[in-house]
Amino acid sequence: MFDDVPPLLTAFVEALLDPMRGDFRYAQAAAIVTAFYLKEPVERRLHGQKFFRLETTPSGQISPHHFAKVMAVGETLFLLRNCKGFETLCRKLETRDLEAEYFALLTARQFVNAGFEVSARDETGIKEMDFDFDATRNGETLNIEATRIGNEEFSSKVVLNRLKKKRAQIPRGIPAVLFCEHSPKWFDRMPHVETVLRDVTQRFFRTTTRINAVVYMVQSYIGYSEGYGALNTASLTFLNENATYQFSDWRFLIEGRYHSTVVPSPDLTAFARSGEFYKWVDHITERLKNGARKA
Repeated sequence: MFDDVPPLLTAFVEALLDPMRGDFRYAQAAAIVTAFYLKEPVERRLHGQKFFRLETTPSGQISPHHFAKVMAVGETLFLLRNCKGFETLCRKLETRDLEAEYFALLTARQFVNAGFEVSARDETGIKEMDFDFDATRNGETLNIEATRIGNEEFSSKVVLNRLKKKRAQIPRGIPAVLFCEHSPKWFDRMPHVETVLRDVTQRFFRTTTRINAVVYMVQSYIGYSEGYGALNTASLTFLNENATYQFSDWRFLIEGRYHSTVVPSPDLTAFARSGEFYKWVDHITERLKNGARKA
């Protein structure tokens, strides 16, 4: 079981995990996974950037929002560990803006969950050859570029210019998808977000036959109580009917409305624990409870 997990990673988790800490052990394991793959002390990496800045609850405890982000990064790295070019994903996470690269990881994870083989790409700096990764399933390949718009205020001009800029990084001749993360505050500050984005995207599609789909993604934290919360990821997809090169099955993308793709329960029910990462941590927990901790 879990033969494709690096033995050294499993050994680190076995040595450091506290099996008696309940659900907190998942956050422990996720932090260890992140430190293992990024080759840096976990405290410096996690707390050195805004994305992982510690937040506290009114009672002075560490906010579950912080632990949710720790778990999201660690679990995603764990799930992508066997992807071709995984070291490229890790290097980008180490050296670039953590929040932007985390979104690229989430994008790759969506394709892995849909049964694609993902291959991350190094930067080339060459026009039409500088996209994030390609994804292959059943002999068909998609080229993927992920970008993040950090502006809290919505601007049609900013979105359209970003789409055009990113289109230039993708080669012709293969179906392609642009993923664009945006601030959850767009929902609060602009009514009818879906309608406005549909209009902007259709304007973009009228200028290109190279891009098959644009996917807008947003991740927000939902607090169920002071001690429980979860990250919710929602996506909105628009397909370009005039794209030159077609892909046979877009059902893994939900078209035309925001669709929540990750809504874990606050208490990590059996459904939330069905993922490989949680099963791996549970497996290690049982081994430790049975006296398998290594010296």
